[in-house]
Amino acid sequence: AKVLKAAVAAGIPVMTWDADVLEEDKGVRATYVGTKNYDIGVNLAKIAQALQPDGGSVCLQTGGAAAANHNERLQGIRDTLGGMSDTTPPGNKLAGENGWTEIGACPLITDDDGNKAVQGLTDILAAQPDLTAFISTGAFTQWYDNAYRQAVAPYKEKMDSGALSIIVADTLPMQ
Repeated sequence: AKVLKAAVAAGIPVMTWDADVLEEDKGVRATYVGTKNYDIGVNLAKIAQALQPDGGSVCLQTGGAAAANHNERLQGIRDTLGGMSDTTPPGNKLAGENGWTEIGACPLITDDDGNKAVQGLTDILAAQPDLTAFISTGAFTQWYDNAYRQAVAPYKEKMDSGALSIIVADTLPMQ
């Protein structure tokens, strides 16, 4: 926000795009253009609930640990799956609420690196054979669709049977 404050002081109007500034810094920008990130998380969670009505073990994947937009999405996922409200981003880690438990190694932080995202997905799927749901706040794993396809191919039967759900946010052509 330091740079944004300098821009405002210089008479330059500030608009944020895709990821807004933190609540305490909202006075420095004129407007925010983007999605309601909390609602994206809510809807990702609703898809998970529809696919896995009894809950289960879940791994969440996100961009940067300090990314406000992805932390709001995490909050929406966790609040909805856990039946919580009035939390703050990134929400409270799920520990059995409404039948949902986040596994210990998650959330996976990708740092917006597609290769790191695919490797994280690959490692979690191999290490957690009873994983019920993998939910990503962005399409990090799918930026390299061939690598993504190779990572999930061994789990096609589990996905087809409904034992495993992979739910990914975004609207990219390969999706």
